[in-house]
Amino acid sequence: VESFIAKFTEDGFGNAQQDAFNALINARFEGVRDYIVCHYKMNLREDTPYWRENALNTKVSPSLAAIFDCWFGGRDLREEVRRQDISCYYGDVSWACLIGGYGQYPKTLREAKPEEQRVDMRTIDDFVERCARNFPPHAEFLAQSGAPP
Repeated sequence: VESFIAKFTEDGFGNAQQDAFNALINARFEGVRDYIVCHYKMNLREDTPYWRENALNTKVSPSLAAIFDCWFGGRDLREEVRRQDISCYYGDVSWACLIGGYGQYPKTLREAKPEEQRVDMRTIDDFVERCARNFPPHAEFLAQSGAPP
């Protein structure tokens, strides 16, 4: 609504404003569509034909195909998201979490750029290990809470 009002108040609502507004809305729908389609495409379920067919679907938009090419080619996803100017819908971290969350990774990973080497994974592993000592094992916690195992 705010986008419509902004375009509507720009010198009336002529063809230029209408085209700009329509392009903005179409881009937003396409960005959301690609993110949803990615969920279906990356799914690992094999329990029904529905999920198997979605994973095998080759009909994806050029923009989603470019995301896949970038990710599976081991290139910089941040650059692809920036090139497509889609970070206002879902940023590179969201895309990486989505695809990586399904366990889908490039065959070969690229070397991290210096600015991406922000943390030492040994430090994180040590931190998680020390935090875990403060909590009972999962099965023990469930038993204590009365939740079914």
